[in-house]
Amino acid sequence: MNKIFLFIIICLLAPLSVLAATGGCDMPAYFNYIINFALGASAILALTMITLGAIQMMLNSANPSAQGAGREKIKNALLGLALIFGAWLILYTINPDLVNYCNFGNIIGSPIPIGGGSGRTIGPL
Repeated sequence: MNKIFLFIIICLLAPLSVLAATGGCDMPAYFNYIINFALGASAILALTMITLGAIQMMLNSANPSAQGAGREKIKNALLGLALIFGAWLILYTINPDLVNYCNFGNIIGSPIPIGGGSGRTIGPL
């Protein structure tokens, strides 16, 4: 378990060290990399758990409790995948710049209009 955790940390920190060495350490692009990496890794892990659950169901055809455990693995993998991609979809529906950190300056740097048609704005945060 510690080796897997270490591998994930190295995968997340390696691009940051390369960006820092080249002098172009762009944190929004790095956050975008982390989000895309997490979405891809979750899809691969969910597919793996679905496959393991299906194999468990096939191999234990005589044992109903083991078949139920395989069915639970498949259900939990699909639920986790729906949660992750559902959260991404909600953020993308609200504002596409929320999931694309390369355009994060568009969210922070834009003035906020004050209602009433006066044309006044509040400056950037």
